[in-house]
Amino acid sequence: MEATAWLNQLIGRTHDHALLFSIIPTTFLAILLLLLALWLFRVRSIDDLPLPPGPWSLPWLGYLPFIDTEAPYETFQQLARQYGPVYSVRLGDVFTVVVSDPKLIRQAFAQEAFAGRAPLYLTHGIMKGHGLICAEGDMWREHRKFMVGVMKELGMGRSGDGRALMEARIMDRVMELVQSLRASEGESVDMVPKLRHCIGNITNGVVFGRHYAEDDPIWIWLQHLLDEGMKQVAVAGPLNFLPILRFLPKFRQTMSFILDGQRETHRHYQEIIDAHQFDGDGVYSDVIEAYLLEMERRGEDPGTFTMTQLHHVLADLFGAGTDTAMTTIKWVLLYMIRHPDVQSQVQEEIDSVIGRQRLPSTSDMVRLPMTEAAIMEVQRIKNILPLGVPHGTVQDCALAGYRIPKKTMVVPLLCAINTDPVLWEDPLTFRPERFLDRSTDPVSVCKPDFFMPFQTGRRMCIGDELGRTIVFLFAATVLQQFRLSFPQGFHYDWDRKPEYGFTLVPRPYRIAVQTRR
Repeated sequence: MEATAWLNQLIGRTHDHALLFSIIPTTFLAILLLLLALWLFRVRSIDDLPLPPGPWSLPWLGYLPFIDTEAPYETFQQLARQYGPVYSVRLGDVFTVVVSDPKLIRQAFAQEAFAGRAPLYLTHGIMKGHGLICAEGDMWREHRKFMVGVMKELGMGRSGDGRALMEARIMDRVMELVQSLRASEGESVDMVPKLRHCIGNITNGVVFGRHYAEDDPIWIWLQHLLDEGMKQVAVAGPLNFLPILRFLPKFRQTMSFILDGQRETHRHYQEIIDAHQFDGDGVYSDVIEAYLLEMERRGEDPGTFTMTQLHHVLADLFGAGTDTAMTTIKWVLLYMIRHPDVQSQVQEEIDSVIGRQRLPSTSDMVRLPMTEAAIMEVQRIKNILPLGVPHGTVQDCALAGYRIPKKTMVVPLLCAINTDPVLWEDPLTFRPERFLDRSTDPVSVCKPDFFMPFQTGRRMCIGDELGRTIVFLFAATVLQQFRLSFPQGFHYDWDRKPEYGFTLVPRPYRIAVQTRR
């Protein structure tokens, strides 16, 4: 009996195992079929979605002939009012989707599908997908992660051992500006060369590990090349959308200038790279040293970390690292002159919190809400980056019920958000108080989610904390030390549109400074 029972139990177990092994492949196949069905449904559902609405376009040219070349952001705003927060427009060869809803911008730019570079000719024809701004895929992911870590290590995080050292370096340049302004008291002052020199040297220290004297011929040449390069890139702008134009004499000459300038700057960068010496301790003090150490660590398989890529990274950091901060400070000073009552409020706050016996520091930011609010209101009302930094889609995707094809340029229309009457009461009025929360004690700064001066998402500016620090320390120190006004007889034409390139820049102006006693 025991033997029979044992045999029956064994047969039962064998039967169970056989049944189990017959079920596993069937279940696995069912799961695969379900996943395939879900994938096919997803693909089909995206394909079945409509494209965003938009204006009628001309063959070949698209909507380009109807765009205000002096203020394209105004044209895009008009179209947003007509077609809604998500619309499409064809710009020559480039299918473009413009988004003016802050929630949709955050939703889109948080996704990998929207994290590509804008599909423009110059990103391929000149940059060839190198650098930080024009890279995508593995190169962009690796370099962004690497550069975020480097920036934090060099003191550009919100905290850390290098923060105090970085702030001290910035304040050295701030005081250089203060001394220059003090020497110019009673004169009509052009702030542009002074700001470019001081802010540019902050970038030089971070990126190259060196500073230039104001009259250094190499520094003068680099600044001239940057200025002319920006102008020529603006001239070459139509090539982004109609690459065939590059065969015309005008654009051939422009492309030749840009490429020659690129070769010259890269040659100079290589000289700086060659001059870097290592002591073998693995510690770096600038971007070049950090990059060379990473190349050394990778050995014979550097991957995307090449000398060509380093040249482009340095160019991106040098150009972008100076332009946005300098433009913001120019607008802040201009608006303090335009609104002397706000200038007085900021100065009274600085006097109350800091006094005159010491200089401002970033630790004062939380105790200077009016100063911060004034800076933020300038960023809002003047739309420093009116079209943000355009992205590109790396696959077919969906947004707000619309199909967004692969290789679409996606433009975040920040200027529309910053002047939306639904989001901001009386948006065309300069009123820093809108950023103050008076329900707290003491009064604090209130930053709405829809306010994004440095944009948002995966390709968000890696130098946003450095830029914020530079703007605050320069603005707070200058306003602590000086009363600002226009020189006698000077008039700034507020009705004239600002200059538009990558950023929205004020027309040239001059100021007069008076030391505050």
